Amino acid sequence: MNLNLARVGAGAGSLSAVGLILLALHEGFSPTPYKDSGGVWTDGFGNTHQVVPGKKVSVPEALERLNENASVAGKAVSRCISAPMTQNEYDAFVSFTYNVGEGAFCKSTMAKKFNAGDKVGACNEFLRWTFVAGMDCKNKANNCHGIVERRLKEKNLCLGYY
Repeated sequence: MNLNLARVGAGAGSLSAVGLILLALHEGFSPTPYKDSGGVWTDGFGNTHQVVPGKKVSVPEALERLNENASVAGKAVSRCISAPMTQNEYDAFVSFTYNVGEGAFCKSTMAKKFNAGDKVGACNEFLRWTFVAGMDCKNKANNCHGIVERRLKEKNLCLGYY
């Protein structure tokens, strides 16, 4: 299904409802803080900011943090992408940036290809980002295979197949 294929201006936009739901599903919810596969304290929907080990987070608090963190990721995408984007491309880039951070996204071949006009090549770059803390997550024994599935979904969203 091809949704949201109209181009929007570079740096424009906000995360769509579909993008926000997919982001929440990718991250999953945990009321109890835990160390993620990269060793970072995390709670709620992938929140890594001001996490207090042992202090549970409520669903409303987690949703508020998800919105705040997604907004920060969206601003980063808008700063780093100069080419017009579709809503799907924007949503995929925000999900990715939420996960890997602004620095990684902005310096990535993905962003460079997109800004150079190679939209398909940029979207295909998602599949290269399947390592966590030096582990190849394509190897299911490394217990991080969810990132491989996430990257495939982000790629498909970027290409407008969602």
